[in-house]
Amino acid sequence: MQSIDYSLMNKQMLINLVIEQAEHINNLSEKLDTVTEELDKALLLAGQYAETIATLNFQIFGVSSEKRRKGFAGPIPDNTLNEPEALADPNAEEPTIDEVTKPRNRGEKKVGKREEDFKNYPVVEVLHDYKGEHSECEECGGNLRYIATETRDELVVIPETIFIRRHLTPAYACDCCEKENDKASIHKADTPKAVIPNSGIASPSLIAYIAFRKYFMGLPLYRQEKEFKLMNMPISRQNMSNWMIYASVRYFKDIFDIMHYDLLQYEIIHCDETPVKVLKEPNRKGKTKNSKSYFWLFRTGRAEPNPIVLYKYSPSRAHDIPEEFLKGFNNYAHVDGYEAYHLIKGINWVGCWAHVRRKFMDAYKLIPPKDRGKTPLTLCEVGLEYIDKLFSIEKEISELSYDKVFDKRNEFSLPVMDEFFTWVDMNLETVTSGSRVGIALTYASNQKMFLKKFLLDGRLELSNNRAERSIRPVAIGRKNWMFADTDNGADASTILYSLILSSVENSLDPFKYIEFVLEELSQIPQEERTEDILRNYLPYSEHILSNCKPTIPASSNTEVT
Repeated sequence: MQSIDYSLMNKQMLINLVIEQAEHINNLSEKLDTVTEELDKALLLAGQYAETIATLNFQIFGVSSEKRRKGFAGPIPDNTLNEPEALADPNAEEPTIDEVTKPRNRGEKKVGKREEDFKNYPVVEVLHDYKGEHSECEECGGNLRYIATETRDELVVIPETIFIRRHLTPAYACDCCEKENDKASIHKADTPKAVIPNSGIASPSLIAYIAFRKYFMGLPLYRQEKEFKLMNMPISRQNMSNWMIYASVRYFKDIFDIMHYDLLQYEIIHCDETPVKVLKEPNRKGKTKNSKSYFWLFRTGRAEPNPIVLYKYSPSRAHDIPEEFLKGFNNYAHVDGYEAYHLIKGINWVGCWAHVRRKFMDAYKLIPPKDRGKTPLTLCEVGLEYIDKLFSIEKEISELSYDKVFDKRNEFSLPVMDEFFTWVDMNLETVTSGSRVGIALTYASNQKMFLKKFLLDGRLELSNNRAERSIRPVAIGRKNWMFADTDNGADASTILYSLILSSVENSLDPFKYIEFVLEELSQIPQEERTEDILRNYLPYSEHILSNCKPTIPASSNTEVT
């Protein structure tokens, strides 16, 4: 009979049991790692949600200003912070005390800002003379002696003057021609042509008034319709819309095209875009009424002699829109970080430091005010310090020639910028990519090639704020008129925006400019409007500059008793 070795069997069972327990522990460890990883993701997601909620709360209830407390406690070396000392010229002459402040004679009244602002306006004096009604004192009957005149000024506004201009053109027949030729010879004076044939009441001033109020003042047509109704003027918004489209196509489109050509001849431009709604677009390709169309902006830089601001309507935000508009342009163009621009070849794209700063500012706004500026600074505060230092240097050198600006940037801005990007690369891997600071660092790193371009030419700018300022009137107007009904209306709007805001950039009165162009071009047949003639109506032509400047009222004194 074979004997059984129970001790060996117990050992084998024990080994199997140990193996099973080890596998069980290993499975538990793997599950724990998975749970830990999921927990980390959940915590990260919760942090991102918390940042998003805090950002939305700040957008709704916080202040929109991007200003912050000055002062630095971070790691930027001192040699990059002393540009006021470095830029100072110890040999420069100090101003004399007379240049700093001019003393007034005793009794001389200081001219206040109000008096300075309104000094050119006519004055109508209204005399309220007590002695004109009372020749003696009411108390005792004594003689009244003049001692002083009290003065109080108020600004009086007289609403717009509206009247009907009725053109009367008498016709005359020649009796002699009628007797001898059996045909009357009719004679009459030339009558100015209507700005819009068969429009009835439309005049250059009325069209200019409506365009000025919509595209400069942001007053939509339906509100103007209500205002006209209060004045017993039944002008419908449909009439006004038809007039805007007709005027833009008949009179302003050719001027716009010449300005477009001139813009492409310059060496520096700025680009931007803003969304708009257009309800009745042809070939919408599945777009809903809530889909976005775009107004694109293209304008001249600060160094160009004739400011030009142009807008282009498009149903999409694709890169082929600016590519087509800028065909033939191969110089510098300031843009934000939108990648569609960078797909266009042959243009030297210049990045915007204001957009980088805004990314860091989004993170800075989430820091409780009591914790801001404490040492050590947070990453977003250090990033803001670097960028603010670049803007500070720009402010210091802003009055220099463009050649000197180029030299000073390479002397002072370049070290700060290089240090900033070194700091970005060093911290990029240490932060969560979805956090506000991570987004800011990633954006700065991705835009590095374009952000460095401002060093190439002293005429270039540190930001694309010039374009943002020009796109703002459209954004403000959009809050009022909300949408365009058709693509024809959107095209007309971009043309009128272009001419009106270009006229403002050239220091013209936009109402005067639109009225003047309509008055003169309406008398020239369209087939006779050559480029040479149309160039007289560009907002930077001598003909326009001499006729459409704002009127400064002459000072006068009229005494009314």
